[in-house]
Formats: sequence, C-alpha cells, structure tokens
Amino acid sequence: MPTPIAFLSMEDTKDFVIYDHLAVPALERAGFEVETVPWTVERDWSRYAAVVIRSPWDYMNQSERFLQVLEEIDRHTQLLNGFATVRWNIDKGYLAELGGKGLPVVETTLGRGGGPGEQALWRNVSRDRPCVLKPRIGAGGFDTYVLRDGSFPREAGKAFVDRDWLLQPFLDAVQEDGEYSLFFFGGVYSHAVRKVPRKGEFRSQEEYGSALSAVTPRADMLDAAKQVLDALPEAVFQARVDLVRAADDRPLLMELELIEPSLYFPYDETSPGNFARALKRWLGV
Repeated sequence: MPTPIAFLSMEDTKDFVIYDHLAVPALERAGFEVETVPWTVERDWSRYAAVVIRSPWDYMNQSERFLQVLEEIDRHTQLLNGFATVRWNIDKGYLAELGGKGLPVVETTLGRGGGPGEQALWRNVSRDRPCVLKPRIGAGGFDTYVLRDGSFPREAGKAFVDRDWLLQPFLDAVQEDGEYSLFFFGGVYSHAVRKVPRKGEFRSQEEYGSALSAVTPRADMLDAAKQVLDALPEAVFQARVDLVRAADDRPLLMELELIEPSLYFPYDETSPGNFARALKRWLGV
C-alpha cells in the first residue's frame, strides 16, 4: 500500500512557476502517494506519513497564521522541514546570526521601520555603495529595493513603516555572474542551478525573467554550502543554499532556503529521483 504524503502549497498558484509535479512520478515509483494541499485549508494531518512544505508562497503577509498551521501539522505528523527549523529560518535575521559565527555570509544589517531615522541610515549607507533593502520575513523578491547614491524609492519607507528589514551591499556579481543555488536532500548534495537576472533586473526569480541553467558547482561552493548546513542546530530534509561570489571570488551565502525552496527539477534529470530516494530514507519506509 502506498505511503501517503502531502505537498503543502497554496490555493492560487497562477502567478508562480512551480515544479513540484515533476517529482510525483519518482515518488510514486518509490512507494508514495502524493496529495497537494493548500496550507489554508482544514485537514486531518495525521492521515499523512509526512507533510513536505513545497510552495506556500503567499505566507509572507500571514506569517503568524502560517506558523500556527505548521505547528498544528507538526503535532500530528512529520513536518519537513521541522517546525523549529522553519521558525528560525522564516526571519532572515538568521543571516546576521550565521555571519556572527564566522560563516561566509553576505554582510547583513538589521533594522525595523521606515521613518526618518531609518531613511537617514539608508541614505548614509547607500552613499558609500549600492545596497539592497528587503523584508526580514518575505519571499519572491516582493518589497525589495535597490538603494543608490543616497536615494531610494519613495514606497520603500511605506513598505517598512512597521516591519523588520535587512540591508545588504549590492554585489555586482549577482548581475554579472548570477546566483548559484545548491540543493541538498537528506543532507546529500543533489544538483545546482545558476540564475542570472535579465538586463536591468537584480532579482533572480523566474517570475522576473532570469535565465536559469544547470551548473556543476566549484569545490569551494560545495564546501561553503556544507559549512553552513553543518552549523544548523538540527538536520534538515530539504535545503537550498543560495550563493554569490564576492569581489575576491569567495562564495558567500545570500540566503538559506529551508522552508519552501523551489527545487528546479527541470534542470537536472536525476533530481526527482534524488528527492524521492532521500525521502524514503528519511522516513524509513
């Protein structure tokens, strides 16, 4: 009898590029029965051997409710990744925490609000070098701004009037060389993609027109990714480690996606099977 699992998603997916269906045949061959379930619906979660958080990409404006749902799921079945990991990873302040431990992370400044004091800070910092301002709880490049020469879009102040934000230097390598995403299932490296924003854009998501390609990561990228994963307080089933090269060519962590990372299955034909086998090992079925 197949082992039932759920892919946690959202009700309205029309504006998003989702690849989860490509893993279903491999999962079925591995003995799983997969149901895609929006996180906002009522369910008896105990009917599933596991709930894998896959594409609930509308959670950022309802983050407290989202966490409550995940905590409920975690009480009734195995949540992947675990609730403690999700609660830690949902706030991008983890970047400053990892950087403080000496890990290779893009320099990150944390703050809250978009009032005169915060705007003065943004101006002062961006006079010295371009910066990227984005929410500490967010996804998909929403409410993300580039600050240059002491100026920023007027809507930035409104966007963060009562929200936490982070500020990072704008790295030219993002536009020139792209961002590298390395994927790990059950702690084992699976595959990697390179994402190069389209001309005039700095966000690397497909929805903004970036060019994606399969890539074999250099040894120093694999080492950096493993160093970050080894620093986590608990093992995780699925992880996407987003890296960018510094001016001195070192790989630096841009983001560590442990909640609902897009897994880019079309770019590596072995990746759906890697995912299925890792899940089978993880659940011991």
